[in-house]
Amino acid sequence: MLVAHGIWAAGALHLWVEDSELPARVQKRPPGQPRGPRRHPFAGSLDATRDALSQLAEPGPELALKADAGELTLWLPGTAAMPAPSPELIGTGRLTAAPPRPTAAATADGERKTAVLVPWQLPALAIEPGAAFGLLLALGSPAAAGTASLPAPDPGPEQDPEQDPDRGAAQDPDRGAEHDPGPDPGPDPGAAPDHVIALGGTLPYLAAIARLAADLA
Repeated sequence: MLVAHGIWAAGALHLWVEDSELPARVQKRPPGQPRGPRRHPFAGSLDATRDALSQLAEPGPELALKADAGELTLWLPGTAAMPAPSPELIGTGRLTAAPPRPTAAATADGERKTAVLVPWQLPALAIEPGAAFGLLLALGSPAAAGTASLPAPDPGPEQDPEQDPDRGAAQDPDRGAEHDPGPDPGPDPGAAPDHVIALGGTLPYLAAIARLAADLA
């Protein structure tokens, strides 16, 4: 799952994503490297961000090809050791290791560790103001609210109720070869995308501001 976030910075809309498939581990700073913002451990790559943008409402697919690649340094809640995941990402339960929530938590020795804001570096796509305005208006529509793309679950191969599921169709002498599933045809080019794309809280907020600006114009 990818959770898409947006922030307005340096005169452009910047889009970045959290990726539930990435391990929630911060790489250790190499010896001798100066202190500074570390890489966000589960921020998606630029390719993943373009994938998310291409699955958002129009003009998202076109902007995915045109948006400029860049880097952001964001102050995010969590602890000094790990940023907290967004509520949308927490709900998936797919993080390899769950980072701390942005609330006070008791440690093993009984001390309490309070959430802080820490700078993290992450890849992002920059979208110029005119195109960003159109995208935010589209995201503000009722059809774009919540999850942007939700592939249907794979029901698996159709099962004959009279067939032993442990034996398989090819081993049923009464059924014959007509039930043999045959070779794997490979991926369907028209199938649903691999990722579920959810909108983080920042994008609906920016979309509401864009809608207000359009109404006041």
